[in-house]
Amino acid sequence: MALEQAGTVSVNDGTGLQIWSGDGTLDGSDDRISCSIPPSALPGLDLYTVTWRGTPEDGDELSWATTMELVGGFHFSIATLAGARKEFAAMSPDALRDARTLAEVRFESECRVSFVPRGARETVEGDGSDVLLLGHVACRELLAISEDG
Repeated sequence: MALEQAGTVSVNDGTGLQIWSGDGTLDGSDDRISCSIPPSALPGLDLYTVTWRGTPEDGDELSWATTMELVGGFHFSIATLAGARKEFAAMSPDALRDARTLAEVRFESECRVSFVPRGARETVEGDGSDVLLLGHVACRELLAISEDG
């Protein structure tokens, strides 16, 4: 389905607050929208929701959402992965990036700890003690805490 116009793109942080919006750009065959989000618009490590809107030729606006995680590093570079085995060298950068993500998710899931800085938000119920139990092991930094909301 070809898009008549590229439409708009908006980015919300993990709290749902819209932190950036702009125009999309049609790519190639008019069935893909892309955008460049300035790094300064992404305030920190977080899981962001990107909402895309475009109008196809039939005139009914479409809207869909994707997620994007901003992390503080990777376990290994794409170049390192490509050089690790002969069969990896023939893979596209996108395929290598997908494989790296799959490996990182598996490592962190099995070990129950993130080996690179990541952002997360948690809601916990206190028990009146001075201990805060989080779902993430080895928390590097606590940025904010609120009571009753």
